[in-house]
Amino acid sequence: MKLPRPNIPNTYLLRVAFENRKTTRRFESEDLSVSEISNILYAAAGEVKPKTKNSKSKRTIPSARNAQCVSVLVVTKDGIYLYDETTHSINILVKGNHLNKLTSQSMMHNARFGLLYVADFNKLSMYTATDEVRMHSVAAVEVGCMSQNVSLYCAAANLGSVLVGLVKREYFHELLQLKNKTIMYSQIIGKKRESI
Repeated sequence: MKLPRPNIPNTYLLRVAFENRKTTRRFESEDLSVSEISNILYAAAGEVKPKTKNSKSKRTIPSARNAQCVSVLVVTKDGIYLYDETTHSINILVKGNHLNKLTSQSMMHNARFGLLYVADFNKLSMYTATDEVRMHSVAAVEVGCMSQNVSLYCAAANLGSVLVGLVKREYFHELLQLKNKTIMYSQIIGKKRESI
């Protein structure tokens, strides 16, 4: 599914986003708009410079030797999709609602949108540090940058987000038949439930 072009208004001040960024664990059961999804994915790993015959594309986040070892999967009530930043589109991998597997914390289960950050360590074969600890560190830096971009966008757009380490990795590994890839974290995003 081709997404609309990202449209992040110039009125979103970075300083204000820094001040408003916070973890949200309670969400409304309301779908995000396609425009919001487009902006979130662009913030996470959107293409800012297309590839040329001499270099790979560049994304909104840094990557060691531009290995781009982390992919972004989108989880909605309809299925799991792979984000393709080169075409700014999402492609279905698995149908069905798997949102409640993004975290074991039930207070967040009514959120309607999430991301899975998946590391492919094969993409780090050209990286000089190929031991497992260093490869995890390289991937973790990419995930940290992606999730912070998303968190700052959410703060500016009055959405809530939370980065989750307690993702049900085994479930997703089996469901998606991931080979030589590792689910690093999930990030749950949605309309914030206001305190009563």
